[in-house]
Amino acid sequence: MNEGHFDDIRKKVIDSLRHNESLKQFTMKLLDESDTLAAADLSTNANRKKILDDLRKELEDKVLDAACKEAWGVMTTGEDSGAGGGAAGGGDMSLGASSSSSSSIACLIDEKVHEALCVLHEKRAAQADAHAHALAGQQQQLQQLQQQQQHGGWGGGGRQH
Repeated sequence: MNEGHFDDIRKKVIDSLRHNESLKQFTMKLLDESDTLAAADLSTNANRKKILDDLRKELEDKVLDAACKEAWGVMTTGEDSGAGGGAAGGGDMSLGASSSSSSSIACLIDEKVHEALCVLHEKRAAQADAHAHALAGQQQQLQQLQQQQQHGGWGGGGRQH
């Protein structure tokens, strides 16, 4: 059941996000409208590090939220999720991966979940069969003991006190 399926799905979702032009355009728009970059002084390396930290603080939540919405849409429906915009973007920007790639990811998830459930069902059925077989064996032994007791003891060679 654990054959790397989730790694395959993760890789496909990441590739879908990586090749998503709308997500790239959304990120570029956020960078163009960034207050941090508008007030930036790139003259020294120390300033560059501070600017990168400030950019991360300013844009990280917006970009991750858009990426998460898109990833969810790719995994669940195989369609564009409509993520984007927000307060910083100032607009409603639709993000989307190619429908064939998204659709194949959603189908892959459905297929792998179905396979995992089938394996789980088969294991439980085998456990139930083994339990029923063991129970039948115990019942048979109990019946044999009861018959032996009814017919005069434990096989005729028992001890006498």
